[in-house]
Amino acid sequence: MKLKAITFEKAPMIPGLRAGDMITIKCDEPSDAMKGWRAMLRGPALFLVSPPGWAPNDRAGAPGLPCRVHEIARSQCYLHWEGPDNFDEKSIAKYTSEPFGRPAPIDTPEAPSLLAQLPRHQQGDD
Repeated sequence: MKLKAITFEKAPMIPGLRAGDMITIKCDEPSDAMKGWRAMLRGPALFLVSPPGWAPNDRAGAPGLPCRVHEIARSQCYLHWEGPDNFDEKSIAKYTSEPFGRPAPIDTPEAPSLLAQLPRHQQGDD
């Protein structure tokens, strides 16, 4: 199962974000303001977690700095899931999403190591 989108009854008021960016968050294709954020479900609460170092006046953030966390009652939003038809949303007490808008990993063949590119007799002591 995967969280596809979050729709709010009333847009949460998070400083630095427009209410229009918060009506519906599509996890795979979020607005620019929500890229890199994550959703965490913990019982009756939904936590929106900013990228590291995010601040209302500095949206780029900085790795290594703390994240900002905003709590919203789970009853004030509707969670759209991708999963089996008989899936019961209420059974999920704990879930953490991937960062919103995270690019899909690029599947590239791994380059051989530099050592493997040398002829065997030039690789060093045997």
